[in-house]
Amino acid sequence: MVPALQHRLLRVAASSNKKFRHILESVVSRYRDVEVLRLPEGVFRHAGVGAEVLIAQNLRKSVSDKSETLVRSSEVGRAELRDFEYSLRPTTQVSKLINPAQAPGLIGLMPLRDLWEELSSYPRLGSVASIHRGLEWNYDQANASRSSAAAGYSRGLHRFVDGGLAQFRIGQTTYLDRRPTKLRGGANKYHWDQPKVICSAARTSRGHWRLAAAVDKDGLVVSQQFFGIWLNQTSQGALSHSIKLLSIAAILNSPLSNAFSFCHDSQQRLRVETMKGIPLPRVDTGSKVIYLVDAYLASRDDESVGPLFQQGLRSASSILMEIDALILAAYDLPPRLERELLRFMSVGERPCQHDFPPYPGISKDAGALPLLARLSVNRSERVRAWGVLGTPFSNEVSNVFEII
Repeated sequence: MVPALQHRLLRVAASSNKKFRHILESVVSRYRDVEVLRLPEGVFRHAGVGAEVLIAQNLRKSVSDKSETLVRSSEVGRAELRDFEYSLRPTTQVSKLINPAQAPGLIGLMPLRDLWEELSSYPRLGSVASIHRGLEWNYDQANASRSSAAAGYSRGLHRFVDGGLAQFRIGQTTYLDRRPTKLRGGANKYHWDQPKVICSAARTSRGHWRLAAAVDKDGLVVSQQFFGIWLNQTSQGALSHSIKLLSIAAILNSPLSNAFSFCHDSQQRLRVETMKGIPLPRVDTGSKVIYLVDAYLASRDDESVGPLFQQGLRSASSILMEIDALILAAYDLPPRLERELLRFMSVGERPCQHDFPPYPGISKDAGALPLLARLSVNRSERVRAWGVLGTPFSNEVSNVFEII
């Protein structure tokens, strides 16, 4: 297989798949310039999944050549595919110099690698919460729910595609079979009646957005398409239990957690171990989160009042972006890494019940303002503009209008 790599182009199924790792490591050790280009699903007529192209060039002249290899990870979003066909410019691209004699080449292919290194010492979700997948049955899951209450059934969420869950919002519920003789595994023993966070456990889309989380105080049970997340007793502090749960939901819905899940878990069904590894901010967002989430839940996306007028209700998308900004500020990331993260998360549809606009300031020449500061500047400019428009004209100007 390796000699074929000298043709410089090789299509592989997935760079994260174990059976391809030895090929990638061999390529990095043999070539000084390696790129993995990820293409969206539908590029090839008979393929229902995305494709990856491995491009290797600048062959080393000898085995003794121990110079570094430039490793690039590029991705083309579905919406940008047509533009890529003409410009050959990917939607996102990160690069890293790797010494194959000192480090595996595969780590250079992980998107946002510098971000994960920055967060390597941060606390993890698994240190403050217990995470478990929902109920499984010993018969066809499609028949495990019903629309009305019955003996042995409990109200809950069955399938994500039925609209049961969006970010911060729990939607249509159903009744799940909890009869012990119909269940397999031990999920029925967990404390479903207690307050918790419910999060999607299967990909919400083929893009980078894949997590949707909401706080449940109604004792819902869920199927294996969802996670239940409970705070550990040792994680209780000065803030109330409900605020802590809401903070966890906001963290899981954030671009950072969604990017972490995408980069560390390529499977259709998300893994508990990956969820446990999600980094947590060191600064508690506290009551600020509950205020914004309450405003978000009370909003509709058609309530935007225009770019200059902020006297009415704000749109759901603008509030959601402000929640993101608040969570990212709590991580205190270098502006460059935050900008790379937001650029990376521009791919795919967000699992919310409304359109979500692109993040501002994600271009490479957009400056070093974090998202929270950028939103504050934009808001200040709108308020100042509204103040100017609301100021009465001077007599000289008023007289001009009277003459006209």
